Amino acid sequence: MTYDVEKVNVVVGGVVLTGYAEGSMVSAERNEDSVLPHVGTKGEVAYAENADRTGKFTVTLAETSPHNIYLNRLATTKNSQVDVAIVSMNDHAVQVTGTNCRVLKPANVEVGREVGEREYEIFAAVMNFEEK
Repeated sequence: MTYDVEKVNVVVGGVVLTGYAEGSMVSAERNEDSVLPHVGTKGEVAYAENADRTGKFTVTLAETSPHNIYLNRLATTKNSQVDVAIVSMNDHAVQVTGTNCRVLKPANVEVGREVGEREYEIFAAVMNFEEK
């Protein structure tokens, strides 16, 4: 089995992003655990199903990416909700989708002698993980 990053795309509001920075291009995580365990005084265990399905995508682009303008515009435009997806055509991949997402703020800017990075945090009202 092999992994090919060329078979992975990040789609934000129907736009396939390009121009990633070196290293990790995207990460996705839920904001809270799916299950909340409760352990009583005598060691009895009960579980509560957590209804919170919010999550966060972190996208890292090179400062030369043509999509920095797009993501910064989403961050500064009121009520700009989009859907986000990590789509992988690799075998045994996990697909991650987020609905009603908002880019939380424009990326920080750092200027130096090498190509810099722009990191975007995208809040998802509902984040789902699906094994392919």
